[in-house]
Amino acid sequence: DLKQWEREGEKATEKKLSDETSLREALKKIDGKTVTLTVRANESGGLFEAIHEKQIAEAIAKAFGALIPEDGINLPEPIKKIGAYEVSIVSGGARASITVSLGAQ
Repeated sequence: DLKQWEREGEKATEKKLSDETSLREALKKIDGKTVTLTVRANESGGLFEAIHEKQIAEAIAKAFGALIPEDGINLPEPIKKIGAYEVSIVSGGARASITVSLGAQ
């Protein structure tokens, strides 16, 4: 039925706009903030397991309650050493910058 198909299309568009709005609000909420992860590392600061976008997204969700898609996190390569790293997040035309701080257990 054409009318039902049009209504479903309108609902999908409304949901997409709502998702983009909530994502922009989440990015505003975390912009300029620091998220800290405690990881296992050796004496020289090398990590036993590299940090990827997934772990950063999970840490943001846990620390700030903001759900950020992994594909929006701009991480040129996995993080492999203890320290603080500037990470940019771009999604839905909005952007934010956070500091990911890694500390040893």
